[in-house]
Amino acid sequence: MRMQAAPDAATTAILRDYLAFWDGYTRAFAAPNPVDPLLRAHADPNLLISVMHEIQTNLVAPGRSIAGPVRLSPAVRSRTPQNVVIDDCFDASHQQFLQGGTPTGETGTRSAQTVTLVARPTGWTAQSFAPGPVNACD
Repeated sequence: MRMQAAPDAATTAILRDYLAFWDGYTRAFAAPNPVDPLLRAHADPNLLISVMHEIQTNLVAPGRSIAGPVRLSPAVRSRTPQNVVIDDCFDASHQQFLQGGTPTGETGTRSAQTVTLVARPTGWTAQSFAPGPVNACD
């Protein structure tokens, strides 16, 4: 059994804001609401524009939504006073797609993600995310 030390206060704050970003992201996709206030509070403006476009194109326009939990397992890869890089396994395999409120049979997937956070006066915001290292979902 591998023991890990409890994170320090700075890491705890980073992870709190990181998880709030994903909470807003999944909530915005479930509603779907491309202007979800939680997502807006935890996403950099450029990333927010990209996510809003994805929600509008893939969910709002065709009348779809997504329901169910997302499981995360974040690991801080690097940290400076201004930037944090987190590798994670975004496990949406327990989510299901809905069309007009009816399940379609399509489920989410698991994918490795690398998310870059930037420091802002109000906390950490997600600036970008991209495919992460393959072993993030091991």
